[in-house]
Amino acid sequence: MNSNRKFKDSVFTALFNDPDLLRELYCALEGVSLPPDTPVSINTLENVLFMDLYNGGKNESVIKRCKKLAEYSSFIAKTRTFLDKTMDKEEAVREAVKYCQKHDILKVFLEKHASEVLNMLITEWNWDDAKEIWQAEAREEGLEEGLEKGRKEALELLAKKDVEIAHLRAQLSVQNLNLQNS
Repeated sequence: MNSNRKFKDSVFTALFNDPDLLRELYCALEGVSLPPDTPVSINTLENVLFMDLYNGGKNESVIKRCKKLAEYSSFIAKTRTFLDKTMDKEEAVREAVKYCQKHDILKVFLEKHASEVLNMLITEWNWDDAKEIWQAEAREEGLEEGLEKGRKEALELLAKKDVEIAHLRAQLSVQNLNLQNS
């Protein structure tokens, strides 16, 4: 069967985006134990996929050490099973999601992200396109935050200038009174 590597990579990346799950995976891969407050980050080479190593029982020792990786592997295997039953991709993923939720496999993740998982397959999810969209959204949010900050600073400056102007007016009024009284 020809599997969609981008789909699997997308689901894998979305699942292990959670820092606690990523730490668990790291510990399983490295055979170490890290405290919960230890930060773990991903350094990747663009478009390098390695998850076939962990699918289909090819590396059981790592899967045994990382529950979520085992669940992810089960989800991919169940999707393949449904695909082998001549279902189309969308139906196979829907059935795999239902099955996994029912059997407490990636249940919380799938409850939160089932529609995204389906979209990753249906739209032939492309991380490069997604990154571009996220970056554009981030730029837009940053621009809006910058504009809001600029507005606040401008209002503060205007308020300060109003105080200065009021102070100058008061001084001029006093000087005018002094001139009139002299």
